[in-house]
Amino acid sequence: MRRCALADHKRRTRRRLANVGANHWSFDAGGGYTYFDPRTGHEFPAVAGVTYNLENPDTDYRNGVDAHIDWVASQFFSESLHAGIVGYFYRQLTGDSGAGAVLGDFKSSTYAIGPQVGGFFPVGSTEGYVNLRGYWEFATDHTGPRAGTSGSPSASRSSARCTERAEASAGA
Repeated sequence: MRRCALADHKRRTRRRLANVGANHWSFDAGGGYTYFDPRTGHEFPAVAGVTYNLENPDTDYRNGVDAHIDWVASQFFSESLHAGIVGYFYRQLTGDSGAGAVLGDFKSSTYAIGPQVGGFFPVGSTEGYVNLRGYWEFATDHTGPRAGTSGSPSASRSSARCTERAEASAGA
């Protein structure tokens, strides 16, 4: 089970060249399962979650509640290198609201699939992990600039984190 609160750590300003935050708090809860077979190197994790968003105080806009499922099918080639395919399903369950919601409830949904590669590496006395993913979104509806398009490439995502690798066993 996972729980987290996501906050915009910096307020949006017109003076900044780039504003990477959404300027509102979000609460995300969910759970997942990973199947890993160390004999074959096959890994199949999936995580499902629901996100609840608070209102953006500068725009009086509140995104609706959404549900999402993220999945991976990966093959380990060694103890430190793996590659495979990733994807996600995203659906907004409730409409957007607030005085800034001039387009109405604007419920969005999309599906995505793409490649991924990841690897573990030593970082002092612990182990680091880098994972690069690219997604191709399709069957999108109300997703901003690509609204109503089908088969539009989305930006690649990447993540890096330091983690301790847990001993894995088949089915765990």
